[in-house]
Amino acid sequence: MKSFRRNKRGRAVSALRVNAQALRVKRNPEVLLVDDDPDFRRELKEMLDGYSVLEAGSGSEAVSIMKKANNVKAVLMDVMMPGLDGISALKEMKKSSPETGVIIMTGRSTKDTVVNALKGRADDYIEKPADPDEVRRVLERVICEKSGIPEPESAGIEGKIDTVKRFVM
Repeated sequence: MKSFRRNKRGRAVSALRVNAQALRVKRNPEVLLVDDDPDFRRELKEMLDGYSVLEAGSGSEAVSIMKKANNVKAVLMDVMMPGLDGISALKEMKKSSPETGVIIMTGRSTKDTVVNALKGRADDYIEKPADPDEVRRVLERVICEKSGIPEPESAGIEGKIDTVKRFVM
């Protein structure tokens, strides 16, 4: 069942679209992109138009950014990085910024990685190579949740089941 609202002209607009519009009305949400591969960061940054993207090349650099005053709404972070890996950085970030959404990305998905991400309180998980639409959908959902913007009814229990399936499978 889709949830619809009416726009100024009286036309039906899906709640997911309303939520995405609400994010843009507030301003371009700030996102921290953490990956040791500068080419991957550049490509992902280009894909995230409509967002204000900060970059970090390591887990320790990301933790340092998050410990300072910032407006970061969500973090997209690789797991495998030299030095402080993504799971360790996730745990540190959640200590200083528990209200910030963290999405873990990895090209080497194992059940141990998923379990460690969940234990570290990751808000979601994306496998590389990631589909651009999937990244945007997950990012918008996490920012909506963390900003207190209600999820559309159509994403209710089915959306939550899909998220759990992605974490476990």
